[in-house]
Amino acid sequence: MTIVTCLHPNCTLLMLGKRVCCRRHWFALPEHLRLQINKASRNDPSVLGALKVEAIQYFESRLIGDHEIVKCRGKDCHADIVWLVTKYGKPIAVDADKVEPDDDQLRYGHHIVHFATCPNADHFRSKARAAS
Repeated sequence: MTIVTCLHPNCTLLMLGKRVCCRRHWFALPEHLRLQINKASRNDPSVLGALKVEAIQYFESRLIGDHEIVKCRGKDCHADIVWLVTKYGKPIAVDADKVEPDDDQLRYGHHIVHFATCPNADHFRSKARAAS
């Protein structure tokens, strides 16, 4: 069995077999691309190389510097967010449109904390309170 690394530029996970990326990044790919990769791996392996290049380009388009742009998991939101760190070292979600490639830490007044704009912020807050 062959050992391959995930196609995502910032991921170093190793996988066995014919997988093109780790589980986390597999579900980050658009559904149409996942379907094409599944079909090509079964029927036409020669097309798989081009699809892998397309997947890499997709992942690279979803990066701001070293930060990965992810979708908010809120039921009605799905906004692009980036996880930064507060001055106290805690992770916090911010809206991706204000993040620059060299940003490492949350800057109040520059970044917009996603809880301020997310229509599902109360849902996430209630989960955090219930867990504590």
